[in-house]
Amino acid sequence: MRRSEPVMRLATTMTVCMLLAGACAAQQVLTTIPEPSITVSGSGRSLAAPDWAVVRLGASIQSPNAADAQQQVNRIMDETIRQIRELGVPPERIQTVSLSVSPVYQRPSPQREDQPTVIGYRATNIVRVELDDISMAGKIIDAGIASGANQLEGISFELRDDARHRSIAIRQAAHDARTKADAIASAMGVRLAGVIEVSESSGPRPMRAFHSEAVMAGAPVPVQSGQLEVETTLVVRFRIAGAGGEQLN
Repeated sequence: MRRSEPVMRLATTMTVCMLLAGACAAQQVLTTIPEPSITVSGSGRSLAAPDWAVVRLGASIQSPNAADAQQQVNRIMDETIRQIRELGVPPERIQTVSLSVSPVYQRPSPQREDQPTVIGYRATNIVRVELDDISMAGKIIDAGIASGANQLEGISFELRDDARHRSIAIRQAAHDARTKADAIASAMGVRLAGVIEVSESSGPRPMRAFHSEAVMAGAPVPVQSGQLEVETTLVVRFRIAGAGGEQLN
């Protein structure tokens, strides 16, 4: 009987370890069961009048000689900048954003194997003009055209500080999400008992942009800024009340 005692002790130890391991595994399974919940998304938006405008315009000239092309562009842009300055735009709001001189090639016909030949050079100069007074955008474009500018890369209307409008959009998104969750809970015969988590996704900085590759002299350019949309989306996970749970007010 004494010889069997170590065997019995070993068997008892193994049994206890197996029971403990089983209990731990059961606990892990229980902790991975997701909490009953309803997940919905809500969206909101707020309309805002832009308070900032950016105009990009300039000149592009082709000439047989690179220096001549550059000189013509320089004359046009010097006059364009002078006219813009006379409209009250300070120099720090006028910035050169593109300046280039590149060869222009003549492509050979498909029947010939000649290399492309240089037939001239194109000089380009584009400036960016920032405006606090967005009503000046059309006048800036008109001044550029009158000075010989033939390139309008675009005009954009922006909102420099969208915090107030983004808060409005967030409140609308939260209300939208709660309304959806209430409808789902009512249809499923359950109750909401609080918010588990919320994530917010906002759109890019509000901006409306217009683009054009070339402009020609003519009637004054009409520019309408319109309104900008500040948008946001909330994804909300609501807890479902269990037996005796309190409904979310």
